[in-house]
Amino acid sequence: MAATVYNLLVATPQDWSTRVGLFGAWGEGKTTICKFVERLARSDGHIVLWLDPWTARSIDELLATFTLRLIDGLKAAGLSVKGTAFAQFLGKAQKMTEPVQRLAEINNIAKAGVGAGITLMNRFKADRLLIDRIRRQFPAKRVIIVIDDLDRAKPDLIPTLLLSLRELLDLPRFSFLLPFDPKIVSSALAEEHPAWVSGDRFLEKITDFRYRLPTPTVEQCRRLFLADLEAHCPFVPRDAIHSFLDLLPGNPRRIKMVVRSLAMLKDEVARHGEGELDWPLILFASLVRIESDAFLNAYVDDVFGEENVWLQLAMDKDQAEEKHRKKVEQVCDNTAIDEKDTRQRLMRLCEAIRERSPLESAVKVRYHCELLTRPHAVTWREFEMLLATAHDVSAAEAWLQKHAAKRHLDMDAVLDELFRTLVMFYDHQLAAASNTNTLVNHDAEMAHADKALRLLGDLIDGKIAAPISRRLIEEPSHFEAFLKVALKWAHFDVNLADGSARDAEKAALANWLNTVSDDMLPLLADLVIDRHESPIEHEDAGSLKKCLLQECENRLAILVVTKLQIPDGMREFRNGGRHMATRPLLLDPAGPVWTGRTGQRVYEVLSSASTNHIVQENAQAWLKLVCSDGIGTYTRDMSQTFIKDIHPVSALWKAAIACQLQFRALSEMRVLREQLIGCGANEAALPIPDWLED
Repeated sequence: MAATVYNLLVATPQDWSTRVGLFGAWGEGKTTICKFVERLARSDGHIVLWLDPWTARSIDELLATFTLRLIDGLKAAGLSVKGTAFAQFLGKAQKMTEPVQRLAEINNIAKAGVGAGITLMNRFKADRLLIDRIRRQFPAKRVIIVIDDLDRAKPDLIPTLLLSLRELLDLPRFSFLLPFDPKIVSSALAEEHPAWVSGDRFLEKITDFRYRLPTPTVEQCRRLFLADLEAHCPFVPRDAIHSFLDLLPGNPRRIKMVVRSLAMLKDEVARHGEGELDWPLILFASLVRIESDAFLNAYVDDVFGEENVWLQLAMDKDQAEEKHRKKVEQVCDNTAIDEKDTRQRLMRLCEAIRERSPLESAVKVRYHCELLTRPHAVTWREFEMLLATAHDVSAAEAWLQKHAAKRHLDMDAVLDELFRTLVMFYDHQLAAASNTNTLVNHDAEMAHADKALRLLGDLIDGKIAAPISRRLIEEPSHFEAFLKVALKWAHFDVNLADGSARDAEKAALANWLNTVSDDMLPLLADLVIDRHESPIEHEDAGSLKKCLLQECENRLAILVVTKLQIPDGMREFRNGGRHMATRPLLLDPAGPVWTGRTGQRVYEVLSSASTNHIVQENAQAWLKLVCSDGIGTYTRDMSQTFIKDIHPVSALWKAAIACQLQFRALSEMRVLREQLIGCGANEAALPIPDWLED
């Protein structure tokens, strides 16, 4: 195509001026073809100049800029303008280096602001000495002027510019290449001069030859993409993206946009190890991004935000396609994608990722789709580098500080991701060890796992990056992720390395529970109870949970004492999503709430109810929880046992009636007493004051 256009520009007789229209819509490769033409022309010794008319604010500025650009180009090619009438006309404007200054000076010379550009053009054309010099110095050369982006120029400038090309610059050896969208330019011409009716007829008079770019074939698009990839993205493995080449856009400019999107990943790619990146997923993200950034972000959040959504689509063979199509349509609606072609294009791309990568985890797909816009703070390659320093706390902290500074990230963000990466890596290593055949290989994999576990332990202890690491262990999701892994592998304890790992996991989790603040401890303890509570849970996992709960029981019991003394403190223990680990302690007469130093403190606080109405109200709430079975159905037997124990029930009852209640509360207290007696409480331990009698 470029060779054809080039021949049209140079094959005409030397004493002709030639105007070639290169027609094509936005993004079809007009500028690319022009650059190929320039390369061919320069290799043959021709002079090539470029003009961007869309930057001009007026026709005068446009024509003046055009003429000055022409003179500068000819002078750069070796033409001397010294002694010519044109040079004398320019005067000191020639010495100006800034375009704005030169135009201002020319306006002063012309003494007519509106006509300065046309004056300059006419002076150039009328200077016979200058024209003769051009002919003599370039006898076999043409001056090829590429007027790019004509369709982006102000509509009112287009007619005058085109007329100027025909009338004012009808000079021998001058060729003009005009790449533009004929629909846009024709419409602009008709709008400026309605008498023309159609701008197409006018274009026929202006251009000597017209070449319309054909729609590129799939193979041409593929070759263009691979050529640009070779030039700008040598780090992209060609074989890894072959399966997605059929999804390339049919527009050359969009193909270049895809390549530019990939080129921007150069630094991110360098952060990853060999085989760490999934290039088909990256290419998929780039293809969608050039259609709509908003759609890509919404699609990733909606489909890959939760693992279950993607798994359901992958496993539901009968209705997966229809469900996925509805999901894509919904995202298109939510992101205001109204154009039919764009919606169809996005549908095709999303269907391709569903069909070709159905078994990829949602986490992995999301990671690659966000690689450019939301890259992770720590990659696997960087994590391996950090892990190599795990034996040296100071070296590990130095690496983290340097990495955070290099990535321009807060240490909080780096450590937050490090926690997640550590747990993922540890789980991966345990799986790798379990899949080995020989004990030597098993122990080697477990040694890597041990490094990660020791690094995690240092973070929990605050030996690295304190106090930030201290804040991050307060995050329940970090604790839950590690707990999940520990419970998953709890029954792997036959090999010596496995047994050591189980002990280390238990110690790390216990230390975690002992390190967190009083406010966060109940939440983390609840995760221990709630984590994978199922009939098929291995007994070793149950044993681990029991040990962890025992580890934090004393602190939870102390928190009960605190709750007993604050307004509505005991109401927090009502049946619901919190305090699941603490509730059973309220009903255990032999547990830490009612025994030892904490138990002594509970009895002391309850005895102060006569002077502290907050304690009295909390004692009433405690008894109501017991009688209403509001502590949880799994504690029914415990509540029966608790009610029959005379000491705690008597202490709670006496605190509940320590001060006379108002009339409306009397009936409720009588009912509560009857319930306690009905469940086995010692009636003598529940005295009735005179004010509570019927």
